[in-house]
Amino acid sequence: MAQNQPSAELAEAFRLFNDLSEQLAAAYRDLEARVAVLTEELAAARGARMRELAEKERLAGRLARLLEVLPVAVLVLDAEGRVVQHNPAAERFLGLVPAGRRWAELAAGLRPASADGRELATAGGRRLSLARAALADGGRILVLHDVTETRRLEAQAARQARLADLGEVTARIAHQLRTPLAAALLQAGHLARDDLEPALRRRIAGRLQERLRALEGRIAGLLRFARGVPEAGGEALFDAVAAAREAAAEAAGFGRPRVAVRAPAGEALVRGRREALVEALANLVDNAREAGAAEVTLTVGCADGWVTVEVADDGPGVPAEARERLFEPFFTTRPDGTGLGLAVVRAVARAHGGEAAYVGGPGARFVLRLPQATAAEPLAGGAVRMAKAGRRR
Repeated sequence: MAQNQPSAELAEAFRLFNDLSEQLAAAYRDLEARVAVLTEELAAARGARMRELAEKERLAGRLARLLEVLPVAVLVLDAEGRVVQHNPAAERFLGLVPAGRRWAELAAGLRPASADGRELATAGGRRLSLARAALADGGRILVLHDVTETRRLEAQAARQARLADLGEVTARIAHQLRTPLAAALLQAGHLARDDLEPALRRRIAGRLQERLRALEGRIAGLLRFARGVPEAGGEALFDAVAAAREAAAEAAGFGRPRVAVRAPAGEALVRGRREALVEALANLVDNAREAGAAEVTLTVGCADGWVTVEVADDGPGVPAEARERLFEPFFTTRPDGTGLGLAVVRAVARAHGGEAAYVGGPGARFVLRLPQATAAEPLAGGAVRMAKAGRRR
């Protein structure tokens, strides 16, 4: 019985050894399978990585080719502002090889060509538009676009537009002068007759003088509009209420329309030229008179730092189709109008830092809005620029 015990223990040891061997074999097989899977995954990842790198190389090649053929100059700067990459256009625009140079050194050879500094001019007369973009590493990308031809074409278009405007203005001036001149020539022709009786000659001479005065008045208005009010001196603080009353008093000499002034207690101070505001208000009253208005009201008000002067009449108002062009020089709704009166009104308002507008009826209603001044404000140096002074719409 004692002899069988070691044999049983040995058998048990062999069994345990066999079980362990099978477990090890199974683990090895699992490890081999896992290695195979990992090898396949690594191969797939490596393939994807290689494809990604190849795609990036192709993209880099395309970008490099694109930079070569771009008509704009591209410069890449490092964090110290040194050019680390550029394209051929950069060499053409700057006239040198910018690689390794600091942008500050390159920019010293250029001069500003615009007030905002976004356009630069080269010594050779090339005009470049500059755009900047920051990089994550602290560097920058600069893009220079040659706008020389664009600016030349813009200047040419502006010149052509000015010539077209000049031609239109010339035609309108000729039209303004032709009618009174033709009437004056007709009256002068009658005066040349030898058989005129003295009384008739005097009447014709009077008509001729009227036509010549009308012609002189139109020429004077055109000259005032073209030259503007003299700019030297004359700027002062003045009361818009007093200016409105002066314009009303000037209109009173014509009898019609009746002009009333409504104003707040105290002053409505404006800094600028009193006579220019009087002229503008008188123009509006003249328009009301020639439109057949019987009453005109000038209302002065102050609110939120602004002085408003409203000129309202009881006339027929302005046709809807003409309202958008009311303030255009030489635009008129009357056969005998010069089209300058309302252009003068707006020019005066803007010269004082304000605006003029037509706000509808009943009748015609215009509003001038001017910055309000105070008696304590210092008088600004220089004169307010007064453009286009004239009379009549």
